[in-house]
Amino acid sequence: MRNIHVVDGDSAEGSLRYAVQHHGIRGEVFNLRDMLSLGPLDSAPHRLAFLRRLFQPTPGFIDDRLDDITDTSIARWHALRDRCRVPTRIILWTSRSAADHVLLRMGCSYLQDSRAALWQVVVPALADGWEAVAVHPPKALARFAMTATALPDTTVARLACEYAAIAAHPEPLREIDSGGTLQYRPIDWHDRTLLECCPRHWTDAVRVVALAMGRRNPRNGLPDIFFVARIWALIEAGRIEYRSASPVRTSWWQLQLRRADG
Repeated sequence: MRNIHVVDGDSAEGSLRYAVQHHGIRGEVFNLRDMLSLGPLDSAPHRLAFLRRLFQPTPGFIDDRLDDITDTSIARWHALRDRCRVPTRIILWTSRSAADHVLLRMGCSYLQDSRAALWQVVVPALADGWEAVAVHPPKALARFAMTATALPDTTVARLACEYAAIAAHPEPLREIDSGGTLQYRPIDWHDRTLLECCPRHWTDAVRVVALAMGRRNPRNGLPDIFFVARIWALIEAGRIEYRSASPVRTSWWQLQLRRADG
């Protein structure tokens, strides 16, 4: 039986590939390359439009990552399903983060009627509470691989129904609370944190983003591009000002920011 290990994110993919190549995990790695705690899940076009808006460079600025947004995890689940015409074991790698909460249920929804046997590996949190597959080194992932457990059909069906309920919520931000329950937030939920991290004197944009990311709940990591997108929304709202020595075709990380008065 062929093994396919499913993760979300380039860092998790890289660590797991190394574990496959050097630490004895059998199978291949499949990366969803998405951000499942963010954006609509009801359709591929809606999700693609959301991600393109999130990554869309502001006029005059560049973000090379926009070129990578050509499809979404929805399309990739379909591609993975097409590969399950021969007996396949799909191992869903999850932490207890909000994104992986969605990944597990999304996988069950898209693969429940395929020929794949669905399994799960649950990685533990770090000592400081951080939840993500990517935070573990390859050797640790090899140990965790031995804890993989099969998901019974009844469990797969239940999780698929839970995914349908998640996808029906219109809120664009999903977070796990301290009790492990998924909560639904508006897109501006972390704007106050960004404003608190942006002083009234000129400060490098990268420092503002780093400070905001450092205040994240360890179960609810968000990528830097999310905070960059929210900074631009706050600029448009007149809450943050920016300047750059070379405004033509510059990078966001060359900007300086300050909180507007008032």
